[in-house]
Formats: sequence, C-alpha cells, structure tokens
Amino acid sequence: GGNQQGVVGVNWQVSILPVKFLSASGSGRLSDAVAAVRYSVQMGAKVISASWGGGSYAEILKTAIEEARDAGVLFIAAAGNDGTDNDSQPHFPSNYAVSNIVAVGAHDNRGGRAHFSNWGAQSVHLFAPGVNIWSTLKNARYGVMSGTSMATPHVA
Repeated sequence: GGNQQGVVGVNWQVSILPVKFLSASGSGRLSDAVAAVRYSVQMGAKVISASWGGGSYAEILKTAIEEARDAGVLFIAAAGNDGTDNDSQPHFPSNYAVSNIVAVGAHDNRGGRAHFSNWGAQSVHLFAPGVNIWSTLKNARYGVMSGTSMATPHVA
C-alpha cells in the first residue's frame, strides 16, 4: 500500500493465505471446496473469505464449516448474485445454519442493495460495497468489478 499504484485492501496489517480450488471459468468440485476449508483451518486461518457459492445443500461442506467454527474461524460468505431472496431460495454455502457464517450481500455507492445481490431478512447478515469496485485483474491489470465477491473481502 501507499506506492501510488494499483489498489490496496481495507486492512494493511493482515496476512493472506491464498487458497484456490476453482478453475479459471469458476467451476469446481465439492470435495475441493471442503479440502480448501479444512486446509485453511489447518494452516491457522482466523477468517475465511468465501467469495464463491452455488450448488445445493451438502452436509460435508456444512461439516467442514462447523469444524472451522469449532477452531474459532469466521466464515465470511458471498450471498450470491442472482437477485433473489435467500430466505426462500437458499444459496450455499452462505445459507448453512452455522454460527460462524456471515452472509454478505452487495450494496452500491449510495448504500442501496445492488440490483444483482441476493438478500434475505433472516439469511443475509450485512451488505458491503460491491458495485464498481476497483480491483486486480488477470495479467497484472486493474479494472472495475461488481458482485458479492467484491463485497465479501471488504467484510473479511
């Protein structure tokens, strides 16, 4: 931070453990998601920033998140970008009923819910900046991105 180039995060006093399990196209296997959560806990993570989601309920992933909870790890999860109510149409992993999960929706620069962001009075805990966020891109570039995957790291 402070080099007048690119972007910096909201916390300059943090260590980051990058853990990748999704392909470049954003697809991945449930077993790899579970392994990523367990690896993060094993490596001493205190917070997991889960800017991913989709698929149906999976007990094995819920169990891995519960194991993270039991190790004192927060699981910050993107609420999803379908523009739907997670109370009636669950989005996983953000909708698992586990006490260490913080489900994050996206808001715009006026504090209103982003049109694409999922919401839920019971299932989405808070909203963070997620529209037109200046971010890193592939090939050492920078650009604007939007989504609950932009909001989730703000909270984490």
